[in-house]
Amino acid sequence: MKKILITGANGFIGSTVSNRLASGNKVIGVFHRRKPIHPVNVVWEKVDLTDWNSVTAICEKYLPDVVIHCAGIAHQKIGAVDSATYMRVNSEATENLAKAAAKCNPDVYFIFLSSVSVYGEGPQITQKEKDTSRKGAKAQIKINNDNAIGEGSDCWPSSDYATSKLDAERRLIALSDDEILHNLVILRLAPVYDRDWSFNLDRRVLAPMKAAYIRFGSGSQKMSALARSNLVDFIEFLIYKLHRSQVTNKSTQQNNLRDRRNPRINIFNVCDAKAYEFNTIIKVFKKSGIRPNSPVISVPLPVVWFAIRIASWLLPNKKEWIHSCYDKLSSDLVFDNEKMLGIGFKPRHSLETIMGDRKPSSGLPFVKRIFDLAMAGFLLCFLSVPILIVGLMVSLTSSGPALYWSDRVGINNKIFRMPKFRTMRIDTPAVATHLMKNPDAYLTPIGSFLRKFSLDELPQLYSVLKGDMSFVGPRPALFNQYDLIELRTKKGIHSITPGLTGWAQINGRDELPIPVKIDSDYYYLKNRSFIFDMKIILMTFFNILTSKGIKH
Repeated sequence: MKKILITGANGFIGSTVSNRLASGNKVIGVFHRRKPIHPVNVVWEKVDLTDWNSVTAICEKYLPDVVIHCAGIAHQKIGAVDSATYMRVNSEATENLAKAAAKCNPDVYFIFLSSVSVYGEGPQITQKEKDTSRKGAKAQIKINNDNAIGEGSDCWPSSDYATSKLDAERRLIALSDDEILHNLVILRLAPVYDRDWSFNLDRRVLAPMKAAYIRFGSGSQKMSALARSNLVDFIEFLIYKLHRSQVTNKSTQQNNLRDRRNPRINIFNVCDAKAYEFNTIIKVFKKSGIRPNSPVISVPLPVVWFAIRIASWLLPNKKEWIHSCYDKLSSDLVFDNEKMLGIGFKPRHSLETIMGDRKPSSGLPFVKRIFDLAMAGFLLCFLSVPILIVGLMVSLTSSGPALYWSDRVGINNKIFRMPKFRTMRIDTPAVATHLMKNPDAYLTPIGSFLRKFSLDELPQLYSVLKGDMSFVGPRPALFNQYDLIELRTKKGIHSITPGLTGWAQINGRDELPIPVKIDSDYYYLKNRSFIFDMKIILMTFFNILTSKGIKH
């Protein structure tokens, strides 16, 4: 039994890795903010990876045989995270973790999850274009006959995220060169997707709010991608097949100079067996039954080129990154996975098998989304004055902000931030109302009135527009309502978008115990339709007028 320490164990990748490896191993799951929703056979530890003492203490406590470093700050909106924070969390913390792990166990097997973005956002553009964009810098890209970028290619990261990942790689390689870290594996991941989450693919083929598919140019551009299941399979393959012997294969001579100088370092491009055309992604999505069966809009590449130039003029500090966005949409972005395949690993999954194993939907998700967008937009305009008045009254009658943002559990148990007009004092505990001994004691002067007529829910129209919520669906649970979350997951209720109102709300709301709420949510899951949604909305309006089912 190996002792495996996994950072970011409650994340999109880390949670699946933890679940897989927990059988037959002692897995130590490291998290930073909140304990995972679904406890598995894992020892959970809350650790600040940027704190050297905390990292050292956890390594000394467990002496891990394997460290799988999944944690880090992913791509964020422009300006959301500064470069110094990226470097501190993604690079410096990685080096500290490796040092601490190697100090406690010199033979620790350190697996670092990096990204193919270290090569640069769009390395397929011509040499002349690249020389121009790099202001004359020498950029020799080593590619095979299929124009796939291999592990030996030079790296020209154009984003703060990618720069921090590459810096982390270099720090780890330096530790290995100094014989501090004896077994290092760097996995450069292609954009990762799964059936329930495919943001990296969505943004290449879907319009905002998923209203339509967009075909850029001919749509024949190819991109490499990575099914989450394939990544977990490969990590498991490395641990069980290659942990006791150094990885060697025919492609060793093709590795970069550091690989040849230090055979203890192995760098892999990790992606599915084949790359996917944008047309294929659209086709698979439309037939999947879980992505919208929306119309396809063709956009000529010159239009995209012109829009990119305008954006780069407006944001000159991000010019290089913005130009790279055009490269990702207009050119092939394929990565060579020969080394991964050369050690005997065969990916079992593809976009078609992950997305295409269910019958197409009846079109309800698309109809619901169109209805949500239209109705939320209309109500925000129609109720704009009442919303402003309520916000002003909240601010005048109690100290603190008018809006309260709570962490809620959305579709597939993903956490999102949900706004409400604040009805309780700012010192109120972050627990469900029914768990408080005396919730009335925390209400603001107008809190009871707002709740009685559900006026506190009005800001959630923003969540509907954003796509985090729908008008009808199970009410989103608080992040710490573990009993409710677990029961919903067992019934499959977590697979539908939460709503402003639902079947449980019109049948009792605050009066219902959790098991009865689950039964009502499950009934909706099995019987949902557009007509049923309209019925729930009408019944909700009646309940609001009569204040039925509201305790506080």
